[in-house]
Amino acid sequence: MKRLLLILMLVSICFYVAYAQEKVEKKIIFEKNSTGLTEDNVKLIMDNAGNMDPKVKKNIQITMTNDSDEEDGGAFIGIFTDDMTLDQAYQKGYRELFGILITGISQGSPAQKYKLMVDDILMKIDANNIANKDQLLKILQSYAPGDTAHFTIFRNKEQLVIPFVLGSKSKPVENVPGTISITTKKKSHSVGYGGGSWTPVWFMLNTDDVNYALKHVKNNMGSDFKEISNKGLFLNGGAGKGNVGKGFFIGGMGAGYQLKRNYLDVDDSTHKMRYAVSFGGVTLDKRFHIAKHITGSIGFLLGGGEQSLVITEERSVSPTGGYHWDDISSVNLVKNEVNMKRGYIVFQPKTELIYNLLSWLAIRGEVGYMMGYSSQDGWIVTNNHDAQVKNSPNTSFDNLTFSIGPWFGF
Repeated sequence: MKRLLLILMLVSICFYVAYAQEKVEKKIIFEKNSTGLTEDNVKLIMDNAGNMDPKVKKNIQITMTNDSDEEDGGAFIGIFTDDMTLDQAYQKGYRELFGILITGISQGSPAQKYKLMVDDILMKIDANNIANKDQLLKILQSYAPGDTAHFTIFRNKEQLVIPFVLGSKSKPVENVPGTISITTKKKSHSVGYGGGSWTPVWFMLNTDDVNYALKHVKNNMGSDFKEISNKGLFLNGGAGKGNVGKGFFIGGMGAGYQLKRNYLDVDDSTHKMRYAVSFGGVTLDKRFHIAKHITGSIGFLLGGGEQSLVITEERSVSPTGGYHWDDISSVNLVKNEVNMKRGYIVFQPKTELIYNLLSWLAIRGEVGYMMGYSSQDGWIVTNNHDAQVKNSPNTSFDNLTFSIGPWFGF
């Protein structure tokens, strides 16, 4: 029941985010055929929008559709762009995880002069990879009109490097014919380009079955070991992901835990125990902007997990009559061992918050729910060949996970 409630909660969050984004993107478009878009035209349109909800009208932006989105007065290329989807990249034979799609060329612009084309993929400006439109604007801020840069373009399954002199977008647009759109869409914020880091995970895994095995293995091989904590295990691992367009990130993550203990009993036998937990897989996330410096995401991990338990008992046995200088051999050992494991297919829905400290450093926190499925009943003994342990429990791999730590990149 708890698992079902968590899934329903995450699905509800997904629908809420999707609905909220759709709501702010609705547009009311007014077209006016005139000699230009002047302040009087804009005032007339605003008057016609007088019946709008005041909350909506407060967030209105005026967009001139024949204008590209580089900043006025700065370095100017003269292109219209859009973030690229995986399907578009696949159709063009493009295999990189960065690059943006050119969807239009402005008349008389530097882009037209240097023969950039619609459907080109702009990969780099000098050594700077371009992951999305927001990053392009940030890169252009470091250039001035008249600077020469080398553009790397992907066209017809080939990379081209084009020396490019950046122009200046300083001409007024008040008298340019076109269409005005009144939109309630909020200001676009970058959701980042990706990164990676060390990833600690607190996994609230139930260890009752493992502790039972420790206490009941034949000959009391593990009976004197302390119980493994049932309040959670601290796993160490790593994660990384990259932006594939439209706020979606694909990556990978893995983490593991290992506990080793040993003791010497009254018969001089050494008892050893090793318990290990691990999981890993592919991740898919959808990021969305929440507030300044704060980005959220919802997504999941799909992969595999495992629990394993090894218990051994070793005792030295001297040869009859002891050892002789002229016939010394290795110490004989009597060894008993139990080596067993249980594997899972895992699915982990999760949500994440990222707080940016610097452009390349953030603090990330994540909450998820691990769900494990095993195709076999019970545990498997692996001493020689894998063999099922009859009547062993179907130990679960389900519970909450928590993670907080640094994130290098954005």
